Amino acid sequence: MISLAIILEGDGALGDVRERVVEGDFTKIMALDSGMASGKPSVGVVIELPDGRVVLGQTSMSLLLGAADAFRARFGDPRADGEAKAGAQ
Repeated sequence: MISLAIILEGDGALGDVRERVVEGDFTKIMALDSGMASGKPSVGVVIELPDGRVVLGQTSMSLLLGAADAFRARFGDPRADGEAKAGAQ
C-alpha cells in the first residue's frame, strides 16, 4: 500500500532531506486508469529537472484527492477568487 504524508504547514518540513533537494518544474499530471496493483486509478506527475532528467512520481487517486481536500479545508479554494483554470491537454 502506498502512503502519502500530507503536510499542511510545509515551511521547514523538508528537514533532513533539504540538502538533497533539486528543484524542478512540475510540468504534467496524468490520471492512470488502472495504475494501482488493485486496478484502481493512480495519478502520475512529471517533474523536469534543470539537468534535463525527468522524474515520474505516482500515488493513488484516492490519496491525491485526500490531500487536495485537506489543502482546500485549510486554505480555501483559490479558484473561487477568479484564478484561471488550466486547459486540459
